[in-house]
Amino acid sequence: FLKSKKALYIDLESLIVFSSLFSCNFLESSSLPGARVESRPGWSTSSFISRPDVIPRGYDTVIVILGGNNRNLNYEAYRDRIVRFVLLLRSYGTKKIVWIGPLWSSRSPVNTRHSWTSDAQSVIFDELNIPWINLYRRTVRSRRYRFRDGVHLTYPSYSRLTEEVLNPFISLL
Repeated sequence: FLKSKKALYIDLESLIVFSSLFSCNFLESSSLPGARVESRPGWSTSSFISRPDVIPRGYDTVIVILGGNNRNLNYEAYRDRIVRFVLLLRSYGTKKIVWIGPLWSSRSPVNTRHSWTSDAQSVIFDELNIPWINLYRRTVRSRRYRFRDGVHLTYPSYSRLTEEVLNPFISLL
């Protein structure tokens, strides 16, 4: 990753999660020239597949945070969408992909989806040999992180999580 020419971050919560990275000057450091955040709130893998023109091309490394809004709990359909999205990124010249999974939620219906999605991602990304960071496991019933609405962390908690994930995150790249 540190040798990558450019890095692209595609996610639903980049303005929150990666604001912590910006505050640590992580993305602005000389080791990440050309880093870019592509945030599309409410979008899913299906959204990006149906609108591939919105994905910038030419990025060596892409970090993806998608899955928190997954509502289709059919494993084969979900796996198919992820594989299609990965193939799309690869067709754009992406060499390295890292996927960051959804958080735990104190809201039962949301947590059911997040738990299912986290379990599915664990299997899918292992099979695809794509590094995956399990945020669900890191945040499940944790007292270290505070949720403002049962789904989204408070800003200090996002910052803390980013700091704790940062070192393993870098080692994956």
